This record gives sequence, C-alpha cells and structure tokens, in this order.
Amino acid sequence: MLQKLIYHYTTIETLALILKNHTIRFSRLDKVDDIEESEFTSGPTNVRLGNYVFASCWTRCEEESIAQWKLYAGYDGVRIALAEDNVFQTYDITPELPNSMKSYFKPPFSPVGKDAICDPRINSIKCEDVVYTDDPYYLAQNAIIDTGTHTAFSTTNAGKYKRRIWEFQQECRFKFLVYPMEAKIVENLGKTEIDLDQISISIQCLRNVLNKQPISQEYYDAAMSSTALDNLQVMLGPRTSEAQETIVKALLNQYAPKAVLKHSMLKLRK
Repeated sequence: MLQKLIYHYTTIETLALILKNHTIRFSRLDKVDDIEESEFTSGPTNVRLGNYVFASCWTRCEEESIAQWKLYAGYDGVRIALAEDNVFQTYDITPELPNSMKSYFKPPFSPVGKDAICDPRINSIKCEDVVYTDDPYYLAQNAIIDTGTHTAFSTTNAGKYKRRIWEFQQECRFKFLVYPMEAKIVENLGKTEIDLDQISISIQCLRNVLNKQPISQEYYDAAMSSTALDNLQVMLGPRTSEAQETIVKALLNQYAPKAVLKHSMLKLRK
C-alpha cells in the first residue's frame, strides 16, 4: 500500500539537526513568515491566536515549487519527504483504550517550556490543509467559542486560515494548542496531587488564555517516530554544489541509511 508523502523545504543545516536529534520543530504562529497570522483574534477578549498555536508546515504537492525553494531552502537547500501518518512518536489520548486517537503528548497534561501546558485530548496528530480565504480574520473568530456558561478553544479553527496571497504554498500543517500556565504548576506536572485536579487546571487554562497571559516558549521540538526515517526522501536543490551533496550523503549514511536521495529536476542558471 502506497503511503501518502508530505514535503518540507529547508536548509541542509536544518536537515542535519532533524537527523541528529530525530525531532521536527514546531514554531509558534506569531513567529512565522506570515505576520498576519499573529493578528487573527477570537473570543470575547480578542485573543491573538498565534500566541498559543504551534505548527510544523508542509505541503502535499509533489511537483517542485520554485517559490518554496527560494523562500525556505535556498536553491542549494533540500526538500524532505516523509510518510504523513508516520512522522511523530505517538501517545494514546485515552490510555485505557489502546489504539485510540493519538497525540504528540502524554495525557493528562504535558509541559511546553516553563510556563505553558498542552492538553493531549484536544491535540490529536493530524496533518490539516490550510484554507485560503479573502477574509481569514472573520473565519478565525470561530477558534474560541464563548457561550456565556462555557468556553472552548478549537484546535481545528485555530491556525487554519490564511489570505489567498499565500495560496502558492499549498500548505498543510501539523499543529497543537498550548495554554499559558503558572510556572509552579508546570513544574509540578506529573505529581499526583496536581494531576487529580484536572478540571481546575482546565478551567485555569482557559481563563489564562482569555486574560491573554503570555508564554515564553517560541518553538517545540517533537520527537519523531522510531521508523519515520525509513520512508525519508531527500531532494537536493537545483543549485546544490558537489560539496553540499557530499555532506548530505554523509548525513544520510549515518542517520538514515534507508533514505532515498534525489536531484531537483529544475534547470536554473548558476
């Protein structure tokens, strides 16, 4: 059965870190190239969603993109491909039901840096297509729903929309939401007396979001599946030098011997 591949343009230096550390980096959305994403607001207090959403950006498009080579890898960078359903190490969201929905984190809560936590129950692992629209501000408003008696933060609607000018990216992304939390609670996660009070923590999480409490963590390196690199494909950019190709081959030989190495089909003048 053929596996669905997703693609990511990056530098040789970043490829080296992915292979050495066996991790994929998620960046907070207020730190990515589309500044507008950090300005989308939702909820009764106009929370800036990008402050609490982390994403790893990919594309399903097998055809090479000149724009993405130039913007994210450089013509002497690489494009990596991995099997969409086997990128990350997974944890059962409901441990008592093995093979239930999977998350990047162990339940009930996991720390993200020193002042934020993640609730695995609302952060299942899935690669979602970005929706390009003329009015992303309007659609993003659905990310935080406040009924007066209940407030919910939607994983689906946060980090989902971009303006049509970015449509050339044909982007899909893995993402997860975090909640700002007092450092003392984050430090004590995993201790029985903290874990037993999950309802209180959940209420405090949403209150901190609505109060726009900041977090310090700007990125998160998620562990890859133990077999993720078995499906790795690496394409060398159209202006990769012989020396750079030698470096990539050495990296693959050491960390991903099953990987397939390809050359760009683009013909660019050097």
